[in-house]
Amino acid sequence: MQRAQNWENLFDPANGYILPKNATGAFPTGSALSQELTGTNQNGFQEGDASQYNWLVPQNLGALIAGMGGNQAAISRLNSFFTYVNLSESSPYYYAGNETDLEAPWAYDYAGAPYLTQQLVRRIIDPAYSTDAVYTNTPGGEPGNDDLGAMSSWEAWAMLGMYPEAPGAPYVVLGSPLFPYVQLHFDGHTTTIIGNNASDSNPYVQSLTINGSPTQQPWAPVSDLIGPGQTVLDFTLGSTPDTQWGAGPMSAPPSFSAGEAPVVADAGVPAAQVAPGSATTVPIIIQNMTNMPQRAELTATATTGSGLALSFEGPAPMGFNGTSTMLPPDGRQTVQLSIAAAQGAPQGYSVQSVSVSAARPGGGGNSAVPVHAVTVPVAVAPSGSLIDYFDNAGVTNDNNPEMGDFDGGGFTYSSQALASAGLVPGRALSVNGVPFTWQSQVTSPVNVPDNVVSDGQTVSVDAPAGTAQIGFLGAATNGPLEGVATLKYSDGTSSDFMLGFSDWTLNGGSASGPSYGNTLVASTSYRNSSSDMPQTVGTDLFEASLPVDTSKTLVSVTLPPAPGTGAIHIFAIGTSTTAMTGPVITGLSPNTASAGQEVTITGTGFGASQGNSYVQFQDNGNSWGCGPCGNVATFAVDSWSNTAITFTVPTPSGPNGEWAVSPGTQASVMVVSGTGNASDSAVLQITPTANPADYYDNSGISNDNSLTGCANLDGDGYSYSEQALAANGLSPGAAVTSNGLTYTWPNEPACTNDNIVATGQTMLIANPPAGATTLGFLGVSTNGGSSGQVVVHYTDGTSSSETLSFNDWAAGPGGGDTAVATMPYRNWLYSGPYGPTVYLYSTTVPLDPTKTVASITFPDIGPIGNGATSMHIFAIALGS
Repeated sequence: MQRAQNWENLFDPANGYILPKNATGAFPTGSALSQELTGTNQNGFQEGDASQYNWLVPQNLGALIAGMGGNQAAISRLNSFFTYVNLSESSPYYYAGNETDLEAPWAYDYAGAPYLTQQLVRRIIDPAYSTDAVYTNTPGGEPGNDDLGAMSSWEAWAMLGMYPEAPGAPYVVLGSPLFPYVQLHFDGHTTTIIGNNASDSNPYVQSLTINGSPTQQPWAPVSDLIGPGQTVLDFTLGSTPDTQWGAGPMSAPPSFSAGEAPVVADAGVPAAQVAPGSATTVPIIIQNMTNMPQRAELTATATTGSGLALSFEGPAPMGFNGTSTMLPPDGRQTVQLSIAAAQGAPQGYSVQSVSVSAARPGGGGNSAVPVHAVTVPVAVAPSGSLIDYFDNAGVTNDNNPEMGDFDGGGFTYSSQALASAGLVPGRALSVNGVPFTWQSQVTSPVNVPDNVVSDGQTVSVDAPAGTAQIGFLGAATNGPLEGVATLKYSDGTSSDFMLGFSDWTLNGGSASGPSYGNTLVASTSYRNSSSDMPQTVGTDLFEASLPVDTSKTLVSVTLPPAPGTGAIHIFAIGTSTTAMTGPVITGLSPNTASAGQEVTITGTGFGASQGNSYVQFQDNGNSWGCGPCGNVATFAVDSWSNTAITFTVPTPSGPNGEWAVSPGTQASVMVVSGTGNASDSAVLQITPTANPADYYDNSGISNDNSLTGCANLDGDGYSYSEQALAANGLSPGAAVTSNGLTYTWPNEPACTNDNIVATGQTMLIANPPAGATTLGFLGVSTNGGSSGQVVVHYTDGTSSSETLSFNDWAAGPGGGDTAVATMPYRNWLYSGPYGPTVYLYSTTVPLDPTKTVASITFPDIGPIGNGATSMHIFAIALGS
């Protein structure tokens, strides 16, 4: 039974839900019911979510109900939960079609409202009683998959008016029988269930006798049902609820509390941040898990060497170095923990602990017994520094490999393997003349964040005068990956560069070496896995540098936005007055250009003449200038010197002009020497336009009668049917109205580019209507649903970000999508028309009606590819 109470370690006292914890021991932030819902799963749950799993502690529902705040709070939550009785596995409602929820309807018996169990169970099983009954007297008239008879046996129990709520417990909970008379024959025993007045309209228990003795208990011992002889359960039923029957505090079914913690607590924030020489407070939330008063005592002592001092706000009780509080039955309190950092406190993470003891006044002495511990990761770092942004635990101890997740699949670097490679916590190291401090600190029982998942954070940089480069320690997952980083100076100017990192496994070992000119910093022979078994896959850590204008003062760097797939992780940032070596690009002139325009690269170390050196130019998946690494289209280098190179932005070439720069995109420019040394990557903005056709970069429509493999919407050879679209009113140039907005369908023939694959392009908006409140999109996602930030830029220089999401084109509408067209098939380049049903969706995001839209930047989801998720935009519209 002691182990059966482990659920309390996952009980969040802030909201009364059982939730997964991350590697730092913190609960998810925000709503418990909206965390990372994907398909049929919420993060941390299988085929369900927090609302559905929350009642799965039948051995101690009494403590769960107390933790929620008592009977009335639990009844209110149950009432909301049963708004729907079979909606889906990823909704905050009951789902009768899955075993996860089978015992939840009987929880009212424990909360003092058995009449609601009687009503609800009848609602679920009896279509003559309820219009939303789940069980019906028809073929297929039971919900879900009847695994081992789970669904059908639940109905049989429900019709009998009883249920074995707690497996292995010697009692059953009671509802109300559907039949007037039932006999159950066991070996040597007969149980008779009498339902006086039983009918479809009489679900409520008015009275109950067991073997002639009246009872107010909505439960019965199993010994009464299967012992020698016979048992008679004699119910009297009615059409109106008796809210008092079985409602008394002593009537509830048994809850097994042996080994439970009478008080649980948690920090109200995932982690704390405090700058050296300052202080902060952290709320500690304490919940009474019993229906009796409890005294909670809290103590906290800072770990040695952390430079921190811990205390509780308010006066401390006499003779006690901490704080205490009285908790009423089912009660919750919050106390404030003060965390002060000395001026010289070492920067980095540490884990502080608050111990919680509990005692019941008058319950056999006043000595409090330790029952719980709260871990509080604390970052000592200036606000806005890299450590302040740490949000991922990517390094784990070999003995606790489940305490981190670097790549989203449960894999992490090994602390021991990195230490063998020279990376130990707090160690100073230098790479390419840039000093770094390795911050990763692995602790038990929890891990702490040790890196930042790059997502546009602006990180403060304390760079001395004359700084010539800024370096980054990091790696990519599901990479290699790169994105735009912006260096900002004290004079208000900025410069953009591509910051890229190699995949931490070098693409599973298939890559010949680091990408983007990265320097290998450390290499290990294995990585840790959340399955506890290390995996023999080489993992690496890299360094990348960007040039800094030595005549200016660098104050911050904005990290690349999150890519559509995978992640860029940054462990440390350093600056140096030592100049970068090899070819170095310091700028482009102009920094915005279009096809056919000449651009000058400025920098150093290019060589007096070109020789075998080259310029590698990349834009939206196309690459020029390097035959082995891109297409073979002509790329013109117009002049070359050691400090300046002039080239012409390539014009469309290749079959049907497929090799072309894309308006509104950010191209990268790199110089590679004849010896293979690569420069940094400067960013060239390709001039945006207001014509959507200029942005079409994918052919997603084919003709049923002339398939030539010309269209490929999803990267797997599937496309929309021109005929099926036309049947839905979607012919080239047609007007399409949805949700009050009118769109123009692409005026393009089948097998030509007709949609925009969202990869972060910026498009101008021509003649936006005044007072527009809504921006609409026609589109879909392929290879799964997709979601990202669309940025709206206004003419006054401000901007706003909104989430743009589309369901998969074969999944059906949901999550804000509206089906504009429904087609019974799609085309496959190998066979023509091919199922399943596919859709086209519309969706909208809000606009500020007091401003005028100048341009929009599409989400950066990523290009199409075999199995790769991508977002496709066919048209946009603005309106009110």
